[in-house]
Amino acid sequence: WWAWVHDMDSLTGCRDWNPDNYCRDQVYFGLLVKSGIKDPRDFTFQDAVRHFHVVQGGGDGKTGKMAKQCDVWCDANHCESQSKPEALPNIAVAAPEKKTEDVPPQCDANSSDTCLKSPGCRW
Repeated sequence: WWAWVHDMDSLTGCRDWNPDNYCRDQVYFGLLVKSGIKDPRDFTFQDAVRHFHVVQGGGDGKTGKMAKQCDVWCDANHCESQSKPEALPNIAVAAPEKKTEDVPPQCDANSSDTCLKSPGCRW
C-alpha cells in the first residue's frame, strides 16, 4: 500500500489540520482514490488507513493534548472515515548532549594545555 502514497510528506508532519478532516480528506479519500480500490471494506485499504495517527495540542495557547487514529467504519450500506481516540504516544526525551568538560581527552594529556601542544590531541 505504500505505493499509493507517492508523496508521504504531503500526509505527514506538523500541520494545522483538524484531525477529523485530516483522516477523512487527506487519508481516507486520498488513499481510496490513489489505490483504485472500489470497496473500502478491503482489508488492505483499512490497514493502510489505520497506519495514520494524529496528535493535537500542546502548541502556544492550547491546553491538553489528544491523540487519534484514522480508521474506517462500515455498516451494511456504506463505509466512511472516522478518527478514534487513542492513548498519547510515549515520546522519548532526547539524551542530553555531553558538555565538553564531560568528554575525556583522546590522548594521554592530563590538561587542556598539554593537549593543545600535542598534534592530533583532542580534549
